[in-house]
Amino acid sequence: MQEEPPEIEMNPTEFETIEEVDGKAVIGELEDPGTDSEPSTDTVETTIVVEDYFESYEAMERAGLLFIKHEEPRKGVWIGLHHPEDHLDALTAYLQEKADEGKIPYNRVHIYYAPFTQKDLADRTRLVADEVSRIASKYEGTGFEVSTDFHTGEPIVTHNFLNEDDKAELQVAFPQYKINFENGGTQVPEKESDRVLEPDSPVTDNPELSGQYIFEVEEDAFSTAEAGAIAGEQFDATDWSFKGAAEQLKVGQRVEVDGTGFSLTSYPEQSGAVIVKILPSYQPQDADKTEEQIVQELVQMNSFRKPNIKTISELTYVQAADKWTASVINSENDQV
Repeated sequence: MQEEPPEIEMNPTEFETIEEVDGKAVIGELEDPGTDSEPSTDTVETTIVVEDYFESYEAMERAGLLFIKHEEPRKGVWIGLHHPEDHLDALTAYLQEKADEGKIPYNRVHIYYAPFTQKDLADRTRLVADEVSRIASKYEGTGFEVSTDFHTGEPIVTHNFLNEDDKAELQVAFPQYKINFENGGTQVPEKESDRVLEPDSPVTDNPELSGQYIFEVEEDAFSTAEAGAIAGEQFDATDWSFKGAAEQLKVGQRVEVDGTGFSLTSYPEQSGAVIVKILPSYQPQDADKTEEQIVQELVQMNSFRKPNIKTISELTYVQAADKWTASVINSENDQV
């Protein structure tokens, strides 16, 4: 049975605890300068003054933590010192001088003992992320983010693939921390065959345009754009990573894609696909071709090529003329 990580002492230092707030031991505060002038209440300015004391942000990261608390009790700037014997007296004197000058609010500065530094948390996050990445390499369609709670020092792993054995393996690798797990995005299915879902029937007589069209397929990736998008409005477009895409997907298919939940903000968006549901292709009565075939022909036309991202806003079949018509729009909201 996995042992619980050791409890962290709130204040193992030689300095007296002035007050306990939110599980933190306040060991330093400023005195009222007794001036008539109103001091600045700008907490951001106060953080800059603190950084000036340490002479660089990197030095401050190695010494402790810095954050802004927006609610009582003791709202304001909190300065955590991992080794207060190195800085508490000098930092307090430095900040008191700034408070006396009216540059920072004396009652909005709270110095506490921090059991870890910002650099400690960054290193912890990196090490856990490396181990999660190793486990992720066993699966397809994975996505994850790792952060560390600066109050508790506990790593937080948001993921879409870890099973109970994986979680236990990760916790064993870091017995000194309690790792918290949160589900994010679409969970990776146990069976690889469940990542592409075929329709019950390959065709339908329902002309409704829903989902996304596949406009490009590569070996391990494909690109989609919103089907039935409205002209004049930006439509969804995504470049998806998906192992084996060229073997399982085709240009012209209309699909619904469940992503990892982790993406790069860009246009088109960049993300990983977990599950691709292929929708039936529209084929009206008496039509020789399907919607999928018509879209494939459109994609081959020079007017459909890049640079602008394009999609189909409307696709209709005129039975009397045995003719398909398509309305194509681009990412600049122009009719093509």
